[in-house]
Amino acid sequence: MIPSKKKIDELKELVKRDFGVEWTDQEASDEAFNLLNFYDALGKFAMEDIQKYIDTGGEPSFAGPDYDKWLAEQAEIVKNIQADRKEVSKSKKRKG
Repeated sequence: MIPSKKKIDELKELVKRDFGVEWTDQEASDEAFNLLNFYDALGKFAMEDIQKYIDTGGEPSFAGPDYDKWLAEQAEIVKNIQADRKEVSKSKKRKG
């Protein structure tokens, strides 16, 4: 994913305002790209944990009760989305 010029400029302003550091356009672009990739990786790791939680029928993680509670909440959301997708797919097959 490539950050937009607008978002890069916003990041430059934020870093200058909050940390007193002025980045060049290239530095801001590089850091924005790194941040996006970092959060993309975190999202993928979380999704893997959520899917594992669903696949194992709610087996607890080793991260602790707060994370398990979060996993259960997210798993419920994902299961609902998956069920909705199946229903839409069935509906399209019936029409087509």
